[in-house]
Amino acid sequence: MGWQRFLAMVQAELKGGSAVADKNAPSSWAKAAWDWAKKENLLDGTRPKDNLTREEFAVVLKKLVDKK
Repeated sequence: MGWQRFLAMVQAELKGGSAVADKNAPSSWAKAAWDWAKKENLLDGTRPKDNLTREEFAVVLKKLVDKK
């Protein structure tokens, strides 16, 4: 990523817009896994770009164990 592109992204964020992809949609490289996790009811399908808390991770682990 070039310096000018980085600066443009920062400026867009400061103005309330975004120069990056939609924050409510998974990245293209993660879309298949995201869709699978939603279908399997491991994730609720919201906030694909947010951090995962330990509580949320515990819920995912429990759902995986309970599937067996």
